[in-house]
Amino acid sequence: MPNEPQDASRDGGRRSQVSPMLGVSVHAIGESLPDAMTTGIPERTQPQDSESDIQYEVGIICSVRTDEDRDYSDRYVALLEGVGLRVFYPPRDTDQVDPGGGLRILRDNFYRGFLRCREIHIVWNPKSQGSMFDLGLCFAMRKPLRVVNPVRRTAEKSFQNAILDWQSGKLGVAEQSIYNVEPDSDIESR
Repeated sequence: MPNEPQDASRDGGRRSQVSPMLGVSVHAIGESLPDAMTTGIPERTQPQDSESDIQYEVGIICSVRTDEDRDYSDRYVALLEGVGLRVFYPPRDTDQVDPGGGLRILRDNFYRGFLRCREIHIVWNPKSQGSMFDLGLCFAMRKPLRVVNPVRRTAEKSFQNAILDWQSGKLGVAEQSIYNVEPDSDIESR
């Protein structure tokens, strides 16, 4: 058959195949990706499993392309850092200019930030596409989540309901947040 993968090699029982449709080798699970796909990605890409891998207590998911939540997010980060927590904050800690369309930003946020965080706090903005991407990654890593700004449950299925259930432990994703710093009354929600 013309579209069937052809056996390229055998290595310890694992097969690497050449896909005629893709024109590249398709590696068995556990084998490395081609160098072109991993440029800029740290060698270790599995979720962190030791205390020495954690660089931040909290990672912040928030909108970065609009100023709508910026003041709220900035003040919340200052509050966390004011009590001594190390915070990964993408508007400050990731270069937000990417002529390539944004993939480098998403990759940097994940590998240099969220992967190295103990837990995630979100300033929820349903218009932020990047936030939805980051949420999916953090969900897959089973990170504890804390919703920082007021979010109301909806009658139908929604991301709002999912993040509220995740925060409360109903999704069975991870233990609950341990850094429950409450925003001052000075930080007003939008």
